[in-house]
Amino acid sequence: MEEDRLGMSITGDVTEIIKDTNGVIGISIGGGAPYCPCIYVVQVFEDSPMALNGRIQAGDEIVSVNGISVKGENKTEIAKMIQETEGSVKLGFNILHAELIDVSLIL
Repeated sequence: MEEDRLGMSITGDVTEIIKDTNGVIGISIGGGAPYCPCIYVVQVFEDSPMALNGRIQAGDEIVSVNGISVKGENKTEIAKMIQETEGSVKLGFNILHAELIDVSLIL
């Protein structure tokens, strides 16, 4: 687990998801070039292969598809990489762990 400058920690991992009979894994993604430096999971659809896998959640960063880095790519290209993969797809991902603190403001 590595730690960034703000004290938040990041855990990276890889998971393999077997596509359903329609050839989907059941996520929506956001971010990507040119506006955002990373691709992230916006939603995991209920009862989808990704939901059943349980390893990737909304907010997690996708860093690779089948071992190929997606850094600097746009979300359309990433979706195409996932869609064109037959059977199952391996996704590399990062989970951001942020410690929530209670801050009180006295006025």
